[in-house]
Amino acid sequence: MRSVLILYLAFCVASLSAAPLTVERIFSAPNLAGPSLRAVKVSPDGRYVTYLQGKPENKDQLDLWAFDLRSGTTRALVDSNAFIEGAETLSAAEEARRERLRISGLR
Repeated sequence: MRSVLILYLAFCVASLSAAPLTVERIFSAPNLAGPSLRAVKVSPDGRYVTYLQGKPENKDQLDLWAFDLRSGTTRALVDSNAFIEGAETLSAAEEARRERLRISGLR
């Protein structure tokens, strides 16, 4: 019983020091759930897991990463900056298409 009480008190103290959760915070960056991984695949031999992960400064610009299940190490396989040349200019149609893709990925 004593351990349950200590655990309860620790939870109460931790919740008192947490910042209040507002509507603005829920919908602002960074995501409360943390960074999301996309297109997760396991290699045929089961050693590696590859995935796409957004850059810290732009979550919609994805890099290809590999996680080695044996060693527990992660390494970047493809940096998306290698494919971008200068400032990107998009047509209104392309901006709308990308926004639809972004919204569909949130579901």
